[in-house]
Amino acid sequence: MGHGGRGTAATHQQQQQQHNGENPIAVKTAAVSARVLLLASRKRMITTAASGLQQQQLSTSLPPWLPLHASLALNLALVYYVVFINIAAAPGTHQHSNRGQQQLVPGSTSRQQDAARCSNSSNDHELLQQQQQGGANRDYRFCSCNNNSSSSTSAATAHKKPVQDFVFHDDDVQRPVTSAPHLSSSALEHAHECSSNGHFVVFDQQQQQQHEQQRSRPDRDDQLQRRRRRRRTGACHCHACFKGPQCAELATDCILNLSFGDPTMFESYWLALGSQATTSIPAWQGMSYFAHKHNAFLFVDPYLEQAIRELHSLVGNAVTKNRHIVVGVGSTQLFQAAIYALVSLQQPQAAAANSSTTPTNIVSAVPYYSAYPEVVSFQQSGKYRWAGDASKFQQGNADQKAAYIEIVTSPNNPEGSIRQAVLQDDASSYGSTIHDLAYYWPQYTPITATADYPVMLFTFSKITGHAGTRLGWAIVEDVRVATKMSEFIRVNTVGVSQDSQLRATTLIHTIINGHKQAKMKQKHVKDNGGEEEEEEEDEDHLVDYNTQQKQWRPFFHYGQTILEERWRQVLLVMEGHSLFNIPTYDQAFCSFLHKSFQPNPAFLWLECTDGQDCHQLLLKHRIVTRDGPSFGASSAFVRLSLLDRDSLFDLLLQRLASLR
Repeated sequence: MGHGGRGTAATHQQQQQQHNGENPIAVKTAAVSARVLLLASRKRMITTAASGLQQQQLSTSLPPWLPLHASLALNLALVYYVVFINIAAAPGTHQHSNRGQQQLVPGSTSRQQDAARCSNSSNDHELLQQQQQGGANRDYRFCSCNNNSSSSTSAATAHKKPVQDFVFHDDDVQRPVTSAPHLSSSALEHAHECSSNGHFVVFDQQQQQQHEQQRSRPDRDDQLQRRRRRRRTGACHCHACFKGPQCAELATDCILNLSFGDPTMFESYWLALGSQATTSIPAWQGMSYFAHKHNAFLFVDPYLEQAIRELHSLVGNAVTKNRHIVVGVGSTQLFQAAIYALVSLQQPQAAAANSSTTPTNIVSAVPYYSAYPEVVSFQQSGKYRWAGDASKFQQGNADQKAAYIEIVTSPNNPEGSIRQAVLQDDASSYGSTIHDLAYYWPQYTPITATADYPVMLFTFSKITGHAGTRLGWAIVEDVRVATKMSEFIRVNTVGVSQDSQLRATTLIHTIINGHKQAKMKQKHVKDNGGEEEEEEEDEDHLVDYNTQQKQWRPFFHYGQTILEERWRQVLLVMEGHSLFNIPTYDQAFCSFLHKSFQPNPAFLWLECTDGQDCHQLLLKHRIVTRDGPSFGASSAFVRLSLLDRDSLFDLLLQRLASLR
């Protein structure tokens, strides 16, 4: 951990005092000088009057499909926001929760626009507000002041002007060309160059163009020369079990590792969207530890919070009104933060009643998520301990005097059923519950009710497939618990990556807008008597989403369709199979998708019928699983992921069928 986070409050106070003593005439003079300087330096890097630092035109563009596996996160949570949050205030009173009246979205990514519209104060940044007037959306821009400036230094906060009143052209600013190899953002390039079994890595395009220019002869046709200059060189980075220059060869003896829930199944969807959900990150944004100074949680970006609330409202799977949103580095960190918070508030009460300092028992019904005992035991805390199966704990805690925290995973990981708490929280017990709802989304299970529990955990990886973004959130009822969870995250990781938060915001809005557009399209078709207009296909987009239909599908419809088809194939392979048993599920009506269907769990919970060690049996056939004892079950059970890419899923079916 760097030393930059220490003494932050004291430093901020000193800076604020210095600012309050500044000469307002000097501030105005600096602002005017900066604007003159801005207009005179359109073809070169801008030097701000406040800092004197050169602003390099560098940015990072993140395609929506990269990375879907667990790797380094590169997402930016935009830190400039005009409606501030205070968690001590009554929940649900924030201005951004007033949907239908205004929509807050990220504003300027241009340092020139920030300088011109926000008095060229290096502490001010522009943001955008969309207000609905007369049935149409109109855009307005505002300045959001950071720690070292007040609202008086921001020219745009004194009055609102439509966006069209201000135009700044910076297309002629010279930008450096990225020379490092990078993954192609073209869906067709991955499909054509790497047979859809790998990623196409593009080499230095500028050097390649120069090389082609040197090779081309003057007597060649100009059009041919242009085609040669546009040609890009690269190489294929093959997925697991594939090899060859174009990843077209299946390595039949490869080890098929399905022990992790790596959600790369969704990659084809985000590839098909192309640049529609790409996140661009200017090099100078998100440099502070804090998302916004007025946010009591300090590290939670308000844009992301608004997007989370809107997503749950759209799907109807969790209550967010009068609840607090805590963002963490995936649900694993949030799980630890929730335990820390509940134990901190629970133990003093239990100790006062029992005169005991016995550690709080962490329990969950078998089969439980395999990471729970590992994470709890890894901390080696004297305040809590892993106590195993919740049902056995209930039998040994008849007097209800032992403190406990029950973790309820619903739908259950690994076997996919909807779960309820085994233990009952009442006035005579010292217990709490944490509901892990990572898979309570319509692609996995019908949404039958709106979840309403004191602590609910969600992970971004299982919603969109972006496990590499490393982001999750908790919906918390009690402000004391939310504050304690935030305290844990502050000490543990000094907050959450602003890059990750911005990317998550972009992807969530893409999902929301996709479903809204689908509803509008259905209404349009209905109004036109069932006739649908044909749309032109983008040659750079993959149209076939692994379904027979080629029309565009919203994300949750797509995910549910793919998983339903995968489970249909699994059931065909398992039908009459003498070696394995699998769970059965009942149909239920999904209030979001407006249809009845069986759950489509992310994992296959497999039982070997003869009682033998199922993990070792499948390992002999080059299938790596996670064994039953990891989930508190017997060695006759294993868990296999069904979320991998199509080619590896097909390979799994082949190997399971060969075991007949």
